[in-house]
Amino acid sequence: MGSDEERIVALETALAHAEAEIADIAETARAHWAEIEALKAEIGRLTRSLEAMLEDQGDAPPADAKPPHY
Repeated sequence: MGSDEERIVALETALAHAEAEIADIAETARAHWAEIEALKAEIGRLTRSLEAMLEDQGDAPPADAKPPHY
């Protein structure tokens, strides 16, 4: 087994790599969270738009309804 100094250097190196990985994961999580929030906002906009279209449609006959002259 190596000296205490070699073990400490190995541990410090491993810790530095782990800290870098944690920082990368945290950045990825932040980016994903921002994308999720944007998608939630878009879903809200689309839902409101669809609801408005359905309200505007009102009592319109179904698209497959036969015209009254049949």
